[in-house]
Amino acid sequence: MSSFASYAFNKSHAAAYAYLAYQTAFLKCHYFNEYMAALMTSVLSNTSKLMEYIEECEANGVKILKPDINESCEAFTISEKGIHFGLLAIKNLGKATIKNIIVERERNGKFISLESFCERMTHADINKRSLESLIKAGAFDGLGLNRRQMLDNFEIILESIHNQLRQQVEGQMDLFGNEVEKEKFSIRYEEVEEYPLKQLLRMEKDTIGMYVSGHPLSQYSLYSKLLRLDAIQDIINADIAGGKYKDNSLVSLLCTIVDMKTHITKSGSRMCFMVIEDMVGSLDCVVFPNIYEMCKNKLEKDAVLYISGKISIKEDSVSIIADIIFDEKEFINMVSRKRLCIKAQSSEESLIQNVIRLSKFHLGTNLLCLYLTDLKKYCSPKDKILIDINDNYYTKLIKIVKPEDIGLIN
Repeated sequence: MSSFASYAFNKSHAAAYAYLAYQTAFLKCHYFNEYMAALMTSVLSNTSKLMEYIEECEANGVKILKPDINESCEAFTISEKGIHFGLLAIKNLGKATIKNIIVERERNGKFISLESFCERMTHADINKRSLESLIKAGAFDGLGLNRRQMLDNFEIILESIHNQLRQQVEGQMDLFGNEVEKEKFSIRYEEVEEYPLKQLLRMEKDTIGMYVSGHPLSQYSLYSKLLRLDAIQDIINADIAGGKYKDNSLVSLLCTIVDMKTHITKSGSRMCFMVIEDMVGSLDCVVFPNIYEMCKNKLEKDAVLYISGKISIKEDSVSIIADIIFDEKEFINMVSRKRLCIKAQSSEESLIQNVIRLSKFHLGTNLLCLYLTDLKKYCSPKDKILIDINDNYYTKLIKIVKPEDIGLIN
């Protein structure tokens, strides 16, 4: 190997790599938003990589924003608020249409409403599918209407504009030789409530390929942290020597179903193969007949699931064999029955009292318990304390106790 390395990866080659690494490190350090926007644009078709880079942005306090009809370009675009998804990410929207949108915006200013967009883009032949995708992706969210109002009315708007164009012959004159004034149309929008967040997120997933405004799992991220649930990205990297994740290792994770296919075995039993996804990565999951029969009613696209099972590593393929599957309601019930455990030394009386004092202001359903590390035993305060585990409580708690010393146990 050493003799091969002396000529296969020579000094000039190594110097070029080192120089490139220095340049990209400099850009990431000093122009983080611009660098990440370019990086994400380069992997637009690789959802797994894209999710990884989005997580990197958010970990550094940079928001990834929905496409915006007045801000977004073809690729990822930076703004004062963060990084906007590019219009190219939206399904049913071709490059020519995107170019026309950007040219119109640069020539005649920003779009002020859905109607103004439709009127100004008539020359570009914006069709119903393209407009519907733009609305569902959230590209018009800043123009005063909610998505339900826009989806209820966009076809009427397009039809009105097309009727107007059919009726008005260019240069038409009245009997006295005056040009006929264009008739303005206006739409009355009913006051209707916006779609539930879950439905809005589904729209984004369908049109962009991922959730942008939020994530169905984000409301449970604190539970995942306290339960020490596994992350798909870590499981995918299971081949790292000496790593935590190996073939047959037990894992537990919270995920959504991206795709699912049922299969009939030789014995006539049903099983299924799923693609599951957490907030960072996606992975294959196998549900054998005995488990499938018990939980088939829980398995549907976009369902939030808690899955416990074993890792299966075959050549370059990593998947999970499911042993236990809980739906969203069962997961919440499971969490509500657990105890919130705080590790401390028996001599740390001040710390323990501060924890108890704080917990009394956040009453809920989870029993507070202490694990005294020096005595190696569990105990509870004299007066039983039931806590409401939420972000507000946790933020205050980690000012008293280290995050690694807090967890949910049976």
